Formats: sequence, structure tokens, C-alpha cells
Amino acid sequence: MSIQRPNGLSSKGIRSNGLSSNGLIRVLGVDPGSVITGYGLIESDGARSFHLTHGHIRVKGENFPEKLGHIHAALGDIINEWQPQEAAIEQDL
Repeated sequence: MSIQRPNGLSSKGIRSNGLSSNGLIRVLGVDPGSVITGYGLIESDGARSFHLTHGHIRVKGENFPEKLGHIHAALGDIINEWQPQEAAIEQDL
């Protein structure tokens, strides 16, 4: 069985109350890394979740502050495009 994203929303479609036009919450998940940082976006009603997109950021920079700056800029672009209401970041063990 294949689950499709409901109502074919584009990356926009967020109402001023923080919910997408279909009543789902949009969540950004981030798997941080100093070489590759992964991300994914879903929409969820708490019982069901729908995949929107996923990808990775190949981190550039000579030192750690430059790498953090690159991750910050790239995630900012993703946030501006998809406008998530919530975020979750994986914690390193």
C-alpha cells in the first residue's frame, strides 16, 4: 500500500494558525553531522504522518565555525521554503 501526501500541498500552504491547509502539523527533522547533515520533513496529525521531502547537506568549511555557518544557512533555506511549525534534532550519543 502506498501512502500519498494528502491534497497535494506544495512547500507552502501554511495558515496563520500554524497548521497547514489540511490541518496537519509540518515537522522538520535534522540529523546533524560535521560532514553530512541529513534532514526530512513530514506532516502529521498525531496518528498518521506523511513524507514531504528529505535530503542532505554536504557541509563546507575549513573549521568548525565555518561548517556550523554553512549548516545554519542551508537549514535556513529549507525552513524558508517549507515553513515547518516544529523541529526535532537527533542527539549524538
